Amino acid sequence: GIEYVWYFVKHGTVLSKPGLLYGPFKPIYGLGCLLMVALYYLFKKEKVIIVYIVGTVLGGAFEYLMAVIPETLFKVTYWRYDSFNLNIDGKVYIPYCFVWGLLFVIFIKYIYPKLEEKVIKTPFVVVLILIIFHQNHASFRCSLNKYSGISIFK
Repeated sequence: GIEYVWYFVKHGTVLSKPGLLYGPFKPIYGLGCLLMVALYYLFKKEKVIIVYIVGTVLGGAFEYLMAVIPETLFKVTYWRYDSFNLNIDGKVYIPYCFVWGLLFVIFIKYIYPKLEEKVIKTPFVVVLILIIFHQNHASFRCSLNKYSGISIFK
């Protein structure tokens, strides 16, 4: 996500953070994308400024919720913004919210309109196979890390 790009620009190296999946691919990004697809039909005809404001607010709220859920259910913290000014409970960094708004505008106004027809025509069985493959990969990674302490994805 954003932090990977920022870290690379600032330090010239790739950020490596532990998580469910290796690299910059995290379930929160997929869930965020699904949220944008779900909201697409509500906002595709709205003015850009409305889409931006909604994306900014919902992006921050979604990030906060995605921080609270694992902390509450599993006692796991995946990120903290305590060292940054302008944070909300260390879970949301407000300047990132403005980036979420921009990404929402880009997705709603430019990216998804070009993909919409292809997505609609994708057979359900293909989507199901991709979901099963992803779930098995994620489960395998969790099991491997939890029980053996070994990660083949380093």
